[in-house]
Amino acid sequence: MDHQQALSKAIELAKNPKVQIAAGLFLSFKSLKKLNAWYTKRVGIKVLILDRNPPPTKLAANTYFYQADLADSGTISSVADRIRADHGNPTVLINNAGFANTNSILDVSEAGVKRIFNVNIIAPILLTKQFLPSMVKQNHGHIVNVASQASFATQATNVDYGATKSGVLSFHEGLAQELRHLYKAPRVRTSVVHPTWVMTPMIADLVAERKLKDTPVTPEDVADRIVNQVLSGFGSQIIVPPSLGWTSMIRGFPGWLQESLRDTVTIILINANANANVRK
Repeated sequence: MDHQQALSKAIELAKNPKVQIAAGLFLSFKSLKKLNAWYTKRVGIKVLILDRNPPPTKLAANTYFYQADLADSGTISSVADRIRADHGNPTVLINNAGFANTNSILDVSEAGVKRIFNVNIIAPILLTKQFLPSMVKQNHGHIVNVASQASFATQATNVDYGATKSGVLSFHEGLAQELRHLYKAPRVRTSVVHPTWVMTPMIADLVAERKLKDTPVTPEDVADRIVNQVLSGFGSQIIVPPSLGWTSMIRGFPGWLQESLRDTVTIILINANANANVRK
């Protein structure tokens, strides 16, 4: 099946009432708040947003917000029940929720460690468990997990974050294997996304001070790549920007070279005072 045939098939399935209306769960409105309206109108999907904080702007007619603390497993279960009652089972799940902190291992609290793991890796697994059975039954769907460049290399002051994003990559890989070999549902697609620095207030300061060699990507850059991948009808590993595709090979580099690359980013983080308790 070529790209155009896959796109036509995706549009057909999204409009087929037997398959239910395609619903993308964009976890974290702030990160992917500007989903291109052209896509949603052409394909006819509904977009459901799960986040702890209400969106700051009025939502489009085809977009629905569900308030949920994704660090709470009980909340995930109850909001999933509400979604099924309101819209049926979604055919697209985008696990984008995530946050980082700037604490070193000795500075981060136990509660902080638990929360970052609950949101960044446990929530995607629990949400997948909620909505995957319907996809497997139909042998149709797509689960997108948003990881990070930190999946390939972890630096000082983001150790817990890097551990969760490495976990997201492992979850993606294992899920794809189970879909193929255990559930016999190869048409349930899986994708994993590895953005580099995404423009935020902290990153904006780094850019202004010219402490980053490359310009960070925007939330729209990441959202467009995700939407295009879903509409293609295929799963993939997506690195944003594509010019950093080589980073997926870092763990195969000689140890000294891996350390050198990690040192480079660690120095950037320390110089940017990402951790107020760094001992200089």
